[in-house]
Amino acid sequence: MTGMCIVQGQGSDKAKEMLIVLMGVCGCGKTTVGQAVADSTGWGYWDADDFHSESNKSKMKNSLPLNDEDRVPWLLAIHRHLKSLQEAGSSGIVSCSALKACYRNILRTGHTGSLLGDHNSGADSKGERCSATNTTNQGNNESLNGHSKDKEDGVVSLDLVFVHLNGSEGVLQGRLEARRGHFMPPALLQSQLETLEPLLQWEAGLTVDVDQPHQDIVREILQKLGQT
Repeated sequence: MTGMCIVQGQGSDKAKEMLIVLMGVCGCGKTTVGQAVADSTGWGYWDADDFHSESNKSKMKNSLPLNDEDRVPWLLAIHRHLKSLQEAGSSGIVSCSALKACYRNILRTGHTGSLLGDHNSGADSKGERCSATNTTNQGNNESLNGHSKDKEDGVVSLDLVFVHLNGSEGVLQGRLEARRGHFMPPALLQSQLETLEPLLQWEAGLTVDVDQPHQDIVREILQKLGQT
């Protein structure tokens, strides 16, 4: 089931700058879809994997899940890149797993909150949720651009729109098994599915079902972003 886009100004001027984060677990097609959306819009595209340290890549190649201490520098590097785009008035697309609400909060604000203080090195177990700033206001519908609470808290956040590429475990597993030359082993899919926190009500974004042809996924995203 596809989500509803809550982007303020949907269907407005196509030239309006936008910063898109394509999120989801491994195998959902973030890179393929991101490149296709970039081709259609003329926006820049970046893969979050390129912001990982070599030590992070080595852990993932060896089927070792990352902990929050591994992720924070990676998320901050992506935030700085997105911030530079916003300051330049440029649109752009970044594909990033962004599995937890507090990870998405770091991407938007550059603030780690109490993330590391609340998690030990094995923080990816099922059921655990981050407690970084702004992850508890699930009922806030006052702002469709997803960052009104940040303004209340005195935090200036980036105008990010998260696009969650969502799919069943079977579909995702099949895609991973068909991959070659990627450092994310299929065995880590279950860990990511257990970690995943869907978009909260106050987060600007939409959810798209990936169990359809890539061109249909791209078309749906462009339509909901008002880019058709």
